[in-house]
Amino acid sequence: MLKAASICLWISGLGFGLSTACSQQMDFKQRAEQLGLEFVADVPLAGGTTRFDYQSINASNRRLYLAHMGSDMITVFEIDSGKVIKDIPGIPNVHGVIAVPELQRVYASATGKNEVAVIDEHSLQVISTISVGNYPDGLAYAPIQKRVFISDEHGKTVSVIDAINNKLVKSSLLYRKA
Repeated sequence: MLKAASICLWISGLGFGLSTACSQQMDFKQRAEQLGLEFVADVPLAGGTTRFDYQSINASNRRLYLAHMGSDMITVFEIDSGKVIKDIPGIPNVHGVIAVPELQRVYASATGKNEVAVIDEHSLQVISTISVGNYPDGLAYAPIQKRVFISDEHGKTVSVIDAINNKLVKSSLLYRKA
Protein backbone atom coordinates (compact mmCIF):
# COMPACT_ATOMS: atom_id res chain seq x y z
CA MET A 1 0.00 0.00 0.00
CA LEU A 2 1.34 3.44 -0.92
CA LYS A 3 1.75 6.02 1.79
CA ALA A 4 0.14 9.41 1.26
CA ALA A 5 2.41 12.16 0.05
CA SER A 6 2.69 15.58 1.65
CA ILE A 7 4.77 18.73 1.45
CA CYS A 8 6.09 20.88 4.27
CA LEU A 9 5.90 24.64 3.89
CA TRP A 10 8.54 26.88 5.44
CA ILE A 11 8.75 30.65 5.66
CA SER A 12 11.56 33.05 6.38
CA GLY A 13 12.22 36.72 5.89
CA LEU A 14 13.45 35.91 2.37
CA GLY A 15 10.53 33.84 1.13
CA PHE A 16 9.34 30.28 1.56
CA GLY A 17 10.47 26.77 0.80
CA LEU A 18 9.07 23.28 0.64
CA SER A 19 10.18 19.76 1.27
CA THR A 20 8.52 16.37 1.02
CA ALA A 21 7.83 13.69 3.64
CA CYS A 22 7.53 16.06 6.62
CA SER A 23 7.00 13.39 9.24
CA GLN A 24 10.28 11.72 8.28
CA GLN A 25 12.36 14.88 8.53
CA MET A 26 12.53 15.78 12.21
CA ASP A 27 16.27 16.50 11.87
CA PHE A 28 15.48 18.69 8.87
CA LYS A 29 12.86 20.59 10.88
CA GLN A 30 15.37 21.28 13.63
CA ARG A 31 18.05 22.42 11.16
CA ALA A 32 15.52 24.62 9.32
CA GLU A 33 14.56 26.34 12.56
CA GLN A 34 18.24 27.02 13.25
CA LEU A 35 18.35 28.80 9.88
CA GLY A 36 15.44 31.04 10.86
CA LEU A 37 12.77 29.13 8.95
CA GLU A 38 9.36 28.68 10.55
CA PHE A 39 7.28 25.57 9.92
CA VAL A 40 3.90 26.57 8.42
CA ALA A 41 2.05 23.42 7.42
CA ASP A 42 2.20 19.77 6.45
CA VAL A 43 -0.06 19.66 3.38
CA PRO A 44 -1.48 16.30 2.25
CA LEU A 45 -1.14 15.53 -1.45
CA ALA A 46 -2.82 13.07 -3.80
CA GLY A 47 -0.74 10.20 -5.11
CA GLY A 48 1.87 8.14 -3.35
CA THR A 49 5.13 9.14 -1.74
CA THR A 50 6.81 8.88 -5.08
CA ARG A 51 9.30 11.25 -6.60
CA PHE A 52 8.63 14.95 -7.08
CA ASP A 53 10.80 16.86 -9.52
CA TYR A 54 10.72 20.51 -10.62
CA GLN A 55 8.50 23.24 -9.14
CA SER A 56 7.55 26.65 -10.51
CA ILE A 57 5.82 29.64 -8.92
CA ASN A 58 3.59 32.15 -10.64
CA ALA A 59 3.98 35.15 -8.33
CA SER A 60 1.10 37.06 -9.95
CA ASN A 61 -1.59 34.45 -9.21
CA ARG A 62 0.30 33.08 -6.18
CA ARG A 63 0.29 29.46 -7.30
CA LEU A 64 2.95 26.81 -6.98
CA TYR A 65 3.07 24.09 -9.64
CA LEU A 66 4.68 20.80 -8.56
CA ALA A 67 5.77 18.04 -10.94
CA HIS A 68 4.61 14.87 -9.13
CA MET A 69 6.65 12.63 -11.35
CA GLY A 70 5.77 9.27 -9.82
CA SER A 71 2.04 10.00 -10.01
CA ASP A 72 2.03 11.42 -13.57
CA MET A 73 0.47 14.73 -12.57
CA ILE A 74 0.99 18.40 -11.84
CA THR A 75 -0.21 19.48 -8.40
CA VAL A 76 -1.45 23.07 -8.22
CA PHE A 77 -1.01 24.65 -4.80
CA GLU A 78 -2.51 28.00 -3.87
CA ILE A 79 0.04 29.81 -1.72
CA ASP A 80 -2.33 32.20 0.10
CA SER A 81 -4.88 29.58 1.17
CA GLY A 82 -2.26 26.89 1.76
CA LYS A 83 -4.33 24.35 -0.15
CA VAL A 84 -4.05 22.14 -3.19
CA ILE A 85 -6.62 23.46 -5.66
CA LYS A 86 -6.20 20.84 -8.38
CA ASP A 87 -4.23 17.84 -9.53
CA ILE A 88 -3.79 17.74 -13.29
CA PRO A 89 -3.43 14.05 -14.25
CA GLY A 90 -2.32 12.41 -17.46
CA ILE A 91 1.20 13.87 -17.79
CA PRO A 92 3.27 10.66 -17.95
CA ASN A 93 6.48 10.76 -15.91
CA VAL A 94 6.34 14.56 -15.61
CA HIS A 95 9.74 16.09 -14.88
CA GLY A 96 9.97 19.78 -15.71
CA VAL A 97 7.38 22.46 -15.07
CA ILE A 98 7.49 26.20 -15.73
CA ALA A 99 4.82 28.82 -15.21
CA VAL A 100 4.66 31.59 -17.84
CA PRO A 101 2.47 34.27 -16.21
CA GLU A 102 2.42 36.64 -19.20
CA LEU A 103 0.72 33.94 -21.29
CA GLN A 104 -1.32 32.42 -18.44
CA ARG A 105 0.16 29.02 -19.26
CA VAL A 106 2.19 26.31 -17.61
CA TYR A 107 4.49 24.02 -19.60
CA ALA A 108 5.35 20.53 -18.33
CA SER A 109 7.74 17.97 -19.81
CA ALA A 110 6.22 14.48 -20.01
CA THR A 111 9.11 12.08 -20.45
CA GLY A 112 6.72 9.11 -20.60
CA LYS A 113 5.45 10.32 -23.99
CA ASN A 114 8.38 12.51 -25.13
CA GLU A 115 6.17 15.57 -25.24
CA VAL A 116 5.44 18.87 -23.54
CA ALA A 117 1.99 19.49 -22.10
CA VAL A 118 0.60 23.04 -22.24
CA ILE A 119 -1.76 23.90 -19.38
CA ASP A 120 -4.13 26.86 -19.31
CA GLU A 121 -3.79 28.61 -15.93
CA HIS A 122 -7.46 29.61 -15.78
CA SER A 123 -9.12 26.26 -16.53
CA LEU A 124 -6.14 24.18 -15.27
CA GLN A 125 -6.67 21.87 -18.26
CA VAL A 126 -4.12 20.56 -20.75
CA ILE A 127 -4.85 22.55 -23.91
CA SER A 128 -2.10 21.16 -26.13
CA THR A 129 0.68 18.58 -26.30
CA ILE A 130 3.78 18.96 -28.45
CA SER A 131 6.09 16.10 -29.43
CA VAL A 132 9.72 16.90 -28.64
CA GLY A 133 13.01 15.01 -28.22
CA ASN A 134 13.88 11.81 -26.38
CA TYR A 135 13.27 12.27 -22.62
CA PRO A 136 12.40 15.97 -22.30
CA ASP A 137 13.41 17.32 -18.92
CA GLY A 138 14.19 20.93 -17.98
CA LEU A 139 12.33 23.93 -19.37
CA ALA A 140 13.18 27.60 -19.76
CA TYR A 141 11.16 30.51 -21.12
CA ALA A 142 12.56 33.41 -23.18
CA PRO A 143 10.03 36.25 -22.81
CA ILE A 144 11.33 38.51 -25.59
CA GLN A 145 11.30 35.71 -28.16
CA LYS A 146 8.18 34.04 -26.67
CA ARG A 147 9.91 30.66 -26.84
CA VAL A 148 10.04 27.68 -24.50
CA PHE A 149 13.32 25.73 -24.54
CA ILE A 150 13.34 22.06 -23.51
CA SER A 151 16.45 20.08 -22.66
CA ASP A 152 16.39 16.53 -23.96
CA GLU A 153 18.32 14.35 -21.54
CA HIS A 154 18.75 11.18 -23.61
CA GLY A 155 18.74 12.46 -27.17
CA LYS A 156 21.22 15.30 -26.49
CA THR A 157 19.03 17.89 -28.18
CA VAL A 158 17.29 21.11 -27.26
CA SER A 159 13.77 21.63 -28.57
CA VAL A 160 12.22 25.07 -29.09
CA ILE A 161 8.48 25.77 -28.90
CA ASP A 162 6.77 28.92 -30.15
CA ALA A 163 4.78 29.85 -27.02
CA ILE A 164 2.25 31.94 -28.94
CA ASN A 165 0.91 29.07 -31.07
CA ASN A 166 2.35 26.12 -29.09
CA LYS A 167 4.13 24.63 -32.10
CA LEU A 168 7.56 23.03 -32.30
CA VAL A 169 9.99 25.41 -33.99
CA LYS A 170 13.06 23.19 -34.02
CA SER A 171 14.99 20.43 -32.26
CA SER A 172 18.74 20.87 -32.47
CA LEU A 173 21.41 18.28 -31.81
CA LEU A 174 23.86 19.63 -29.23
CA TYR A 175 26.85 17.62 -30.42
CA ARG A 176 27.85 14.84 -32.76
CA LYS A 177 30.28 12.03 -32.08
CA ALA A 178 33.39 12.26 -34.22
